[in-house]
Amino acid sequence: MLHYGKKEDRIFIRFITLALGFSFALSGCRGPGSGGQNEGVPSQKQAPQFKPGFNLLSPQQDVEIGRRNAMQVERQMRMLADTEVQGYIRNIGAKLSAKAPGEKFPYQFKVVETKEVNAFALPGGFLYVNRGLIEAAQNEAELAGVMAHEISHAALRHGTNQISKQMVAEKGLGIAAAILGGSDDNQSGLSGQLVAMLGSGALNLAFLKFGRTAEKQADITGAEIMAAAGYDPHAMPAFFQTLLKLGGPRPPEMLSDHPDPGNRVQYLNELIPKLSVSPNAVADTPAFQQVRAKLRGMPAVDSRQLARQPAPTEVARPEPPSSQVAKLTAPDGSYQIEIPSNWQQITDGDHLVFAPKNAAGKTEEGLVVTHGMFIGTFDLPQQLKGNLGEATKAFIKLQLESNPEMQQQDDIKQTTLGGRAALYSPVGGTSPITGRPERDVIVTTILPNGRLFYLVLISPVDEAQTYSGAFEHALGSIRFAG
Repeated sequence: MLHYGKKEDRIFIRFITLALGFSFALSGCRGPGSGGQNEGVPSQKQAPQFKPGFNLLSPQQDVEIGRRNAMQVERQMRMLADTEVQGYIRNIGAKLSAKAPGEKFPYQFKVVETKEVNAFALPGGFLYVNRGLIEAAQNEAELAGVMAHEISHAALRHGTNQISKQMVAEKGLGIAAAILGGSDDNQSGLSGQLVAMLGSGALNLAFLKFGRTAEKQADITGAEIMAAAGYDPHAMPAFFQTLLKLGGPRPPEMLSDHPDPGNRVQYLNELIPKLSVSPNAVADTPAFQQVRAKLRGMPAVDSRQLARQPAPTEVARPEPPSSQVAKLTAPDGSYQIEIPSNWQQITDGDHLVFAPKNAAGKTEEGLVVTHGMFIGTFDLPQQLKGNLGEATKAFIKLQLESNPEMQQQDDIKQTTLGGRAALYSPVGGTSPITGRPERDVIVTTILPNGRLFYLVLISPVDEAQTYSGAFEHALGSIRFAG
């Protein structure tokens, strides 16, 4: 099963990871005592206060986007099956989120069953703490510091702020103005369509990387939340030192794309004297030590294992490919192909999906394909233009990173496609939709315009013979224009 999505002609299987390579000013810093809707962290007015920056979306839409993405996360990542640990994290989260600035989002907290030292927050206050983070922390205050940092990302609306700026950069102010002019309640308008897209899984918001300005804001606001909630904020810089000790040659993921740990320690140590800290500030609790000991006694789970559950019921097998074919032309006229006449065509700009009935369709996760093929072109960076081998490796690597259940099953081999030199590579894994082993083939060539043309053939292993003839005919029928 593969997912199909589009972002400026760059196709990623399953999720399109949002790459933000530009620099905008994020939310502004307010001095003590300034007004506005966001009154900052309670009892911490002598420290810097930040307010959410430019945003095309309303806070209510943050919640809807977060809710939809939380459903995706919990389908793809294994939640820890321990009510004691989950309840403990919810209690800390409730204490911290009560002191968060800005909108009173319906904060929710869950523990992910993975040894990776990390945590992340979705828009609207859906926060996930990895088991490995709890095990790595030395005390409850260190754990609370990370959670307060993630709460701050949600409170300051960094996720949808970043997405909004990306949309303006890509689409221009005209589209932004149209979206801003839409009604939040009008789910058929541009605003509602944007919410649906962001909540569909087409953008992997769980792993959205923030810029260093946003990370620094989350550090500062997180330390303020800690102090307001009765924790010792010194634990936050202390945990950065803990992470550095854990890192070895490769630092934990929490340190990637963040400000330098030494700088973080410095600016937090400069901030702490400005905070109002309880004389009885909490550093540790027996409950934390009990929970951490319990987790350390449990079997470890590989950090790359995503708990994609097999389909709860048998998925119906589509009708076999017809021996009759239909000739189809790409919307831009760049190629023709012949496919079984009983396959449906789904068009999205220049990108086409061909699949039997009930084997492809749009769901909350995006466009799902369990049998059939999809075809598209990929805009190559300058250093890969004209280099089919390296371009193919980069494209396959991108797909495998976006589909962790899939692995490359053989070396890349040479072939031809429409009279052009081409490469093909089998990939495979267990489909989370059918619950059966799947073997797919990615075929690539470079077009005269310099773009990478790709065609992905998809079928379960136990139906490979049923589909091989249709796939071979389709490949042989490809004709490129020009």
